[in-house]
Amino acid sequence: LKLDHPADWHSYYKNSGGVEQPPKITWQLPPGFSAGPIQWPVPEIKTSDTGTSLIYSGSPSFLIDITPPNDLPAGQTVTLSAKATWQICQKSCINENASFTLDLPVSAAPEPDTSKKDLFSAARKKLPTKNQDWDISAHADGENLRLCLTPKSQAAKSLQAADFNFVPDQPFIQPGVESASITKNGNTWILPIKRRTTDIFGEAIPQENTFSGILVSNSAGLGSVVVPNVTVSTPPPEPLPASGFLPILGGMLLGGLILNLMPCVFPVIGLKIMGFVEQAGASRRKVAFHGFAFTFGVLASFAVISGGLFAARSVALAAGKGAATIG
Repeated sequence: LKLDHPADWHSYYKNSGGVEQPPKITWQLPPGFSAGPIQWPVPEIKTSDTGTSLIYSGSPSFLIDITPPNDLPAGQTVTLSAKATWQICQKSCINENASFTLDLPVSAAPEPDTSKKDLFSAARKKLPTKNQDWDISAHADGENLRLCLTPKSQAAKSLQAADFNFVPDQPFIQPGVESASITKNGNTWILPIKRRTTDIFGEAIPQENTFSGILVSNSAGLGSVVVPNVTVSTPPPEPLPASGFLPILGGMLLGGLILNLMPCVFPVIGLKIMGFVEQAGASRRKVAFHGFAFTFGVLASFAVISGGLFAARSVALAAGKGAATIG
């Protein structure tokens, strides 16, 4: 399906970014034939007063694979029929439609139509390619998301400056990425992705935990690649720097001092002093044994308490991760 737009008019990607309607095709095919989905070229990201849209201007071509049955006999002619609908917009929008019929002879061997070679070649060049450059994941970032890109190919590893955009397939994701807000953690690029909760009419947009789209890069050696379904996960906890332990140790010391100054502790201090006095005449071996036993008891008690806390934290993190991957 090839659309020739008037100047300054445009049509839309399968996720328009708003409430506009993308092209659709309804097929009437001979028995045994099947039609694949529309193969969407990489759209433009257009920002206006009403929001951000994903559009096609000029003369975009939308490819569809038609698969005939394996036992189709040669020598006959088959008719492929389709009804297409689309919407074009400028300051206002117009709904358009057309019906098409294509008669094709069935031959025993492939016979490409050379007159359409350039049309199909140009259309294929505008499709996103399979991702071979990045390991892609997504983490929750408050109400929004972070798209994490870890390089796999040499071209991705050589990238020195951020030059990314994102075309989402789902309306709950805001199209585009603010270049200035892209950061790098180690060798992983982090793209902030914003959620959209309402459309231009104020209607709620259903939220999901998985999304897909097209990662667009204009850097040398990198192109536009398909991002398959990505599940939003809970971000891993960041390691605490050494300086972060100082306030914790100070709090522990202060807590210990406060506890030892509580009135309920004073009788215990007296009892311990009396115990030390009673041991004054005892053998050094017995005194050392009591000291080691007391120290071991304190350490063992705190080891049990801290072990329980670590176990509870691990269970909580595992439960949180499981909940975040449902989608």
